[in-house]
Amino acid sequence: MKIDGADVVTRGALPEQGTVFPSFALVATDDAVVTDADFDGRKKVFFFCAGPEHEASAKLIEAAAAVVDGQDNTVLIPVSRTAPVEWRRFLHQSRIEGIAPLSVGDDVEVPFPVFAAGPSRGALAPAFVFVDDRDEVRAVQLATDADSLAGLDLKKLLAV
Repeated sequence: MKIDGADVVTRGALPEQGTVFPSFALVATDDAVVTDADFDGRKKVFFFCAGPEHEASAKLIEAAAAVVDGQDNTVLIPVSRTAPVEWRRFLHQSRIEGIAPLSVGDDVEVPFPVFAAGPSRGALAPAFVFVDDRDEVRAVQLATDADSLAGLDLKKLLAV
Protein backbone atom coordinates (compact mmCIF):
# COMPACT_ATOMS: atom_id res chain seq x y z
CA MET A 1 0.00 0.00 0.00
CA LYS A 2 1.23 3.52 -0.77
CA ILE A 3 0.26 6.65 1.12
CA ASP A 4 1.51 10.00 -0.18
CA GLY A 5 3.71 8.08 -2.61
CA ALA A 6 5.55 6.17 0.11
CA ASP A 7 5.30 2.44 0.67
CA VAL A 8 3.55 1.62 3.93
CA VAL A 9 3.77 -1.78 5.59
CA THR A 10 0.34 -3.08 6.60
CA ARG A 11 -1.29 -6.31 7.71
CA GLY A 12 -4.60 -7.13 6.09
CA ALA A 13 -6.18 -5.76 2.95
CA LEU A 14 -9.02 -3.50 1.95
CA PRO A 15 -12.11 -5.23 0.60
CA GLU A 16 -12.20 -5.23 -3.18
CA GLN A 17 -14.82 -3.49 -5.30
CA GLY A 18 -17.64 -5.87 -6.20
CA THR A 19 -17.14 -8.12 -3.15
CA VAL A 20 -19.45 -8.43 -0.15
CA PHE A 21 -18.29 -6.35 2.81
CA PRO A 22 -17.12 -8.67 5.63
CA SER A 23 -19.18 -9.29 8.74
CA PHE A 24 -18.07 -7.47 11.87
CA ALA A 25 -18.79 -6.98 15.57
CA LEU A 26 -17.42 -3.70 16.96
CA VAL A 27 -18.13 -1.39 19.91
CA ALA A 28 -20.36 1.69 19.58
CA THR A 29 -20.07 4.95 21.52
CA ASP A 30 -22.53 3.62 24.13
CA ASP A 31 -20.27 0.55 24.68
CA ALA A 32 -22.81 -1.76 23.00
CA VAL A 33 -21.60 -4.34 20.50
CA VAL A 34 -22.73 -3.46 16.98
CA THR A 35 -22.69 -5.88 14.06
CA ASP A 36 -23.11 -5.56 10.32
CA ALA A 37 -26.74 -6.65 10.80
CA ASP A 38 -27.42 -3.35 12.64
CA PHE A 39 -26.88 -1.55 9.32
CA ASP A 40 -28.80 -3.95 7.05
CA GLY A 41 -30.56 -2.19 4.20
CA ARG A 42 -28.57 1.03 4.59
CA LYS A 43 -25.81 2.45 2.42
CA LYS A 44 -22.60 2.74 4.38
CA VAL A 45 -19.48 4.87 4.10
CA PHE A 46 -16.81 3.28 6.30
CA PHE A 47 -13.80 5.39 7.20
CA PHE A 48 -10.94 3.42 8.72
CA CYS A 49 -8.67 5.83 10.58
CA ALA A 50 -6.32 6.50 13.47
CA GLY A 51 -9.20 8.14 15.35
CA PRO A 52 -10.60 11.59 16.09
CA GLU A 53 -7.79 12.41 18.51
CA HIS A 54 -5.56 12.74 15.42
CA GLU A 55 -6.13 16.06 13.66
CA ALA A 56 -5.91 14.63 10.12
CA SER A 57 -8.49 11.93 10.93
CA ALA A 58 -10.80 14.43 12.62
CA LYS A 59 -10.71 16.68 9.54
CA LEU A 60 -11.47 13.74 7.25
CA ILE A 61 -14.38 12.66 9.46
CA GLU A 62 -15.80 16.19 9.29
CA ALA A 63 -15.33 16.32 5.50
CA ALA A 64 -16.93 12.90 5.05
CA ALA A 65 -19.85 13.84 7.31
CA ALA A 66 -20.51 16.85 5.08
CA VAL A 67 -20.49 14.61 1.97
CA VAL A 68 -22.82 12.03 3.54
CA ASP A 69 -25.17 14.62 5.10
CA GLY A 70 -28.50 14.67 3.31
CA GLN A 71 -27.91 11.42 1.42
CA ASP A 72 -30.92 9.14 1.69
CA ASN A 73 -30.50 6.00 3.81
CA THR A 74 -26.71 6.50 4.14
CA VAL A 75 -24.58 6.40 7.28
CA LEU A 76 -20.95 7.39 7.88
CA ILE A 77 -19.18 4.79 10.04
CA PRO A 78 -15.73 5.89 11.20
CA VAL A 79 -13.80 2.91 12.59
CA SER A 80 -10.66 3.11 14.72
CA ARG A 81 -8.96 1.74 17.81
CA THR A 82 -10.16 4.83 19.69
CA ALA A 83 -12.03 4.10 22.93
CA PRO A 84 -15.79 4.77 22.89
CA VAL A 85 -15.37 7.53 25.49
CA GLU A 86 -13.05 9.40 23.10
CA TRP A 87 -15.59 9.06 20.29
CA ARG A 88 -18.27 10.51 22.63
CA ARG A 89 -15.99 13.44 23.47
CA PHE A 90 -15.31 14.07 19.76
CA LEU A 91 -19.01 13.97 18.84
CA HIS A 92 -19.85 16.38 21.66
CA GLN A 93 -17.08 18.84 20.74
CA SER A 94 -17.53 18.67 16.96
CA ARG A 95 -21.34 18.68 17.06
CA ILE A 96 -21.35 16.24 14.13
CA GLU A 97 -24.60 14.28 13.98
CA GLY A 98 -25.76 11.28 12.01
CA ILE A 99 -22.56 9.27 12.14
CA ALA A 100 -21.98 5.92 13.84
CA PRO A 101 -18.38 5.70 15.12
CA LEU A 102 -17.18 2.23 16.05
CA SER A 103 -14.19 1.08 18.08
CA VAL A 104 -11.92 -1.90 17.58
CA GLY A 105 -10.15 -3.22 20.66
CA ASP A 106 -6.35 -3.38 20.55
CA ASP A 107 -6.55 -7.13 20.96
CA VAL A 108 -9.02 -7.60 18.08
CA GLU A 109 -7.75 -8.71 14.69
CA VAL A 110 -9.56 -6.84 11.94
CA PRO A 111 -9.90 -7.82 8.28
CA PHE A 112 -8.72 -4.36 7.20
CA PRO A 113 -5.28 -2.81 6.73
CA VAL A 114 -3.47 -2.03 9.96
CA PHE A 115 -0.06 -0.35 10.06
CA ALA A 116 2.46 -3.11 10.81
CA ALA A 117 5.48 -0.89 11.47
CA GLY A 118 6.51 2.64 12.36
CA PRO A 119 4.95 5.19 14.70
CA SER A 120 1.40 4.32 13.57
CA ARG A 121 1.86 0.60 14.29
CA GLY A 122 -1.50 -0.97 15.17
CA ALA A 123 -3.60 1.94 13.85
CA LEU A 124 -6.02 1.31 11.02
CA ALA A 125 -4.70 2.56 7.68
CA PRO A 126 -6.77 5.53 6.44
CA ALA A 127 -9.29 4.50 3.81
CA PHE A 128 -12.91 4.99 2.81
CA VAL A 129 -14.99 1.99 1.75
CA PHE A 130 -18.33 2.72 0.08
CA VAL A 131 -20.87 -0.08 0.57
CA ASP A 132 -24.36 -0.22 -0.93
CA ASP A 133 -27.55 -1.34 0.83
CA ARG A 134 -26.93 -4.97 -0.23
CA ASP A 135 -23.45 -4.90 1.40
CA GLU A 136 -21.59 -4.83 -1.92
CA VAL A 137 -18.37 -2.81 -1.90
CA ARG A 138 -18.90 -0.12 -4.54
CA ALA A 139 -15.56 1.72 -4.21
CA VAL A 140 -12.45 1.95 -2.06
CA GLN A 141 -10.50 5.19 -1.64
CA LEU A 142 -7.27 5.64 0.34
CA ALA A 143 -7.59 8.76 2.47
CA THR A 144 -4.55 10.90 3.10
CA ASP A 145 -6.17 14.35 3.30
CA ALA A 146 -9.49 16.13 2.78
CA ASP A 147 -8.82 16.18 -0.97
CA SER A 148 -9.30 12.39 -0.89
CA LEU A 149 -13.04 13.10 -1.07
CA ALA A 150 -12.85 15.75 -3.77
CA GLY A 151 -14.77 14.82 -6.86
CA LEU A 152 -16.42 11.76 -5.36
CA ASP A 153 -20.05 11.49 -6.45
CA LEU A 154 -21.55 9.66 -3.48
CA LYS A 155 -24.93 9.21 -5.15
CA LYS A 156 -23.26 7.57 -8.14
CA LEU A 157 -20.95 5.44 -5.98
CA LEU A 158 -23.82 4.09 -3.92
CA ALA A 159 -26.44 3.85 -6.68
CA VAL A 160 -28.11 0.48 -6.83
